[in-house]
Amino acid sequence: MFIFATDTSQLQHTIRGAYGGDFDGRGYLSRFFDRRYSFAIPPLGNFVSSKLDLVDLEKIASPARNKNFEKNELLKSVIAEGFAAQMPGISLRSIEQIMDIMGSTITAWRYPEKIDLPSLLILASCYHRRQDFDYIAFCRTMSPWETGASWGGARESIDVTQTAINIMQRALDLRAAINDQPQSAVDEYVNSIFVDEYNRRRDARGTKPPSVQTELPALIRNAGRITRGGEKA
Repeated sequence: MFIFATDTSQLQHTIRGAYGGDFDGRGYLSRFFDRRYSFAIPPLGNFVSSKLDLVDLEKIASPARNKNFEKNELLKSVIAEGFAAQMPGISLRSIEQIMDIMGSTITAWRYPEKIDLPSLLILASCYHRRQDFDYIAFCRTMSPWETGASWGGARESIDVTQTAINIMQRALDLRAAINDQPQSAVDEYVNSIFVDEYNRRRDARGTKPPSVQTELPALIRNAGRITRGGEKA
């Protein structure tokens, strides 16, 4: 007995390409395979969770806050929702490769500050799918990506995509990244991304010293070269 793992649909297309568009590719394959079993597509949340078991989630920060969920489970949920916002048009194979890029980037992160999760996911997805970092254009293709957090005793809905854009733009100038008077859960989260670094680098030189968050694209590009085997020409 032999067991073969194939993308049968693509294999049938290949056969029809060789023998003609009207050729019965499925019938032809039946000459070689006695039985077939098709695996069900796993729920996105379960798939994402299974791929994060080897990732150091302590290095990343998320705007989501919910006292009823354990921190890592909440992080996994936010990541799954981020990929869901990119559907349709993204396969589980692409999600796996993007998560590989994210994992390698997290491993290479050498700073005490945590990585902003929304920025990481958007930049990794944008690079993997487009081979660039035009994240504004990429975000326009996404469906709403929202999460919740508490502020002033009330529950707020956070636009995660817009929060990531805000952080990526603020990261260009660390001195101006802090909101002195936060007015929402979003403001509080954005401050949490930059405040420790701001205090650590209070005497940083330059008129507009960038945050370490701006190093994400370079780390993602390096990780992507390994995952994809090269960049777009």
